[in-house]
Formats: sequence, structure tokens, C-alpha cells
Amino acid sequence: MDRPIAEELKPAADDLLVFVDDTGHEALAGDHDFYGLGGCVVLGSGYEHVKAKWREVRRVINGDPDVPLHGSTMERKPENFQALADFFLDPLFVRVAVTTSRDVALPEGMHPCVPVMGQLQEYIEAIASLLPCKGIWIIVESSQRADPIVKSC
Repeated sequence: MDRPIAEELKPAADDLLVFVDDTGHEALAGDHDFYGLGGCVVLGSGYEHVKAKWREVRRVINGDPDVPLHGSTMERKPENFQALADFFLDPLFVRVAVTTSRDVALPEGMHPCVPVMGQLQEYIEAIASLLPCKGIWIIVESSQRADPIVKSC
């Protein structure tokens, strides 16, 4: 299903939620030497817990739980890194990530997003096979520049 999220998610307890964000430039343009997709995977039963913890991270770092957090612009200070470390040590969810770089030889005409998304899908499938999930939601942060290629992958 391809649709923008305009309201709060309401997953079933046995749904697997995969939150994905990109890093770098999907076409390895300019001075971007890498591209990647990564995120967090949590069962629906743990969604509210993880959401509350992430809001606390944004409160600590941004001073407001409703302001988006961007690692490239956050202030580099110990309490911010501690808030992130505490969040990412939570065993209720797992992290997944795949990257590629200019150094990886791709077949002629293959967009770097194709193998990155393909490997990410394999990781999601492997995680899903280990959990009692009935459905999978893949929520990808929107990017005007990257949306067309990410959707096609």
C-alpha cells in the first residue's frame, strides 16, 4: 500500500513496523560518496513505548518533543549523545541499515537505491521470519528528491 501518513498509526499488536530514513544522496551526486537506508523495526505491541521514548529524545535534544530531529544539525554535547544512546540501547526494537558507496561497482544503468532497497527488504524478511507478526508496515520518511526512486524500488 502506498499512501502518505496523514494520521497516527494504529497497528495491531502483531504487525511489524519498519521505520526507514535515508542518508547521503540516492544518486551519489555531488560530494556524497555514500547512500543508505536504515531504521528501526518494532512490533505493533511496542510501538507506543518506542514512540514515547523517541519523543523524550527529541525533548532532550530539541527542547520540544514535536520538533523533528536531524543528526546533522543537533548540538554536539554529552547529554544529547546520552539521550540517543539510551534510546538505541532499548531491546524492544532492532535497527537495520544498508549502505553503498561510489566504490561499489553496479551494473550499467543500475541506480544505487536498487541494491540498497533490495538488501533492506531481505533484512526485513529475515527479522519478520523470527517474530510472530501477521503484517508488515514499511514507513519511509518522505524526501522530494528521493521519493520517485525509493517508491520504484
